Amino acid sequence: MDKSHGMTASSRPINAPQSRSFVGMFGRMFRELPAWEPDGVTETEKLASIQKIAVEMEEKVDTPENDIDAIDGVPGIPAAYTFFGQFVDHDLTFDPRSSLQKANDPDNLEDFRTPAFDLDNIYGRGPDDQPYLYRRETHRKSLVLGEAKSVKDDKVKPVKDADLPRSADGTAIIGDMRNDENLLVSQLQLVFLKFHNKIVADLAAKGMPDDRIFAEAQRVARWHYQWVVIHDWLDRLCGPKIIDEILDIEGEGRFGKPKLMFYHFKEYPFMPVEFSVAAYRLGHSMMRNRYRIKDNRELPLFDIGKDDDSGEDLRGFQHIEPKNTVEWCHLLAFKGKDKAKVQASRKIDKFLCSPVIHMPNRIANPDDVAEPPVPLPKQIDDTRRSLAFRNLLRGYRLGLPSGQSVARRICVKADDILPGNTPLWRYMLDEASKFGKGNQLGPVGCRITAEVFIGLLAADPTSFYSTNPTWTPASDPVLTIAPQDPKDPRPFQLRDIIAYAAPESI
Repeated sequence: MDKSHGMTASSRPINAPQSRSFVGMFGRMFRELPAWEPDGVTETEKLASIQKIAVEMEEKVDTPENDIDAIDGVPGIPAAYTFFGQFVDHDLTFDPRSSLQKANDPDNLEDFRTPAFDLDNIYGRGPDDQPYLYRRETHRKSLVLGEAKSVKDDKVKPVKDADLPRSADGTAIIGDMRNDENLLVSQLQLVFLKFHNKIVADLAAKGMPDDRIFAEAQRVARWHYQWVVIHDWLDRLCGPKIIDEILDIEGEGRFGKPKLMFYHFKEYPFMPVEFSVAAYRLGHSMMRNRYRIKDNRELPLFDIGKDDDSGEDLRGFQHIEPKNTVEWCHLLAFKGKDKAKVQASRKIDKFLCSPVIHMPNRIANPDDVAEPPVPLPKQIDDTRRSLAFRNLLRGYRLGLPSGQSVARRICVKADDILPGNTPLWRYMLDEASKFGKGNQLGPVGCRITAEVFIGLLAADPTSFYSTNPTWTPASDPVLTIAPQDPKDPRPFQLRDIIAYAAPESI
């Protein structure tokens, strides 16, 4: 998390239904639904209402420093997936200007990230346009890696290929700077750099001609990543039933045509704000306040007491110290490793851990949330550091519908619709708590997330689903990557990419 969480507010001159949902980078799945309105008549009263919702979302009991495993988590979603979810988000969307600067009209948003699971956060614009991301070898097949080193103690031995490539001041030289915003996302970025490079090495060992290796390695990496996104990550969030229903493998889905009920577009896919600003912000609820990254090494998400660079936490945008390289066996279960060490993600519910409610100024300066046409009430001042408040304000500014109206639109049974008038993001968290016991999303969150994930996969003409809908990692014609446990209900997972690409980091 970085200062991209510092968002600027503006007035709301455009009504939500005016946005076109078939063109542009951003749009709406439910453009006919009215915008959610907080309680109150004046803008000041409405902001106070949003603040009230945000304040009650702070987790009151944080993980004790001497008992990091005491957190009430989700055993089926190991902690690594919280950050893999961030990684996926960064692959899909990039808007360098805050959504709160552009009122509530998705037509005014610009997405400089292609809406596809294509790992352009890894490959950038390719070796021709960004050659500095690639090694100087024939056809620039492999990606550059960096070394973990101490900038404070030159007696600490650097560790080769354990960090992202960086300039002298610690700036990561990668396809998307946001993938350096915290230590765990940064180390996942490194895993995927290594993933591509390992595929390149294996294809070369098989005798594939040099001029074919890069394109084929890219295809293999992307297809395995896409499989993990749908059949591992999305499966953990929603369960296989809705995935199978939308993929429709026994019907039209055999030809790469999913059954999408609400996510529709003409020629090119758009990024629905109901997804990017609400449903897929579930990861903010899943964050723990601290993480164990290796034996006897724990770090808080943010050192709240430090507003400079002297604190020790998961902050990014700097050289990674050798002592802070991640051992993934503490965040995922691997064959032959102690599964009792694996930390779980937090429950998916309305609560957010204290560090993201009280973000330090260096992460989210309250002044970044500019005043609307009327001054912010004095009591709201400190709330501007809260990620909950920022998410709710963003949804309000963009005119997102209420969760109840979306639930009715997607035909959730009346008895299963939560009462009240709830902003979409908060509603999605509340229903996850009620219907998923905090372990997975509820009906609204599942429908939005699954349709967007699968819709984007189908819209990409180079994806495995568009090219060969019956493809599986085990059936790849060029390279078979052995899974940790072939008998697992999820036969290929995120852990299998790590075990193949970076076994030294397990």
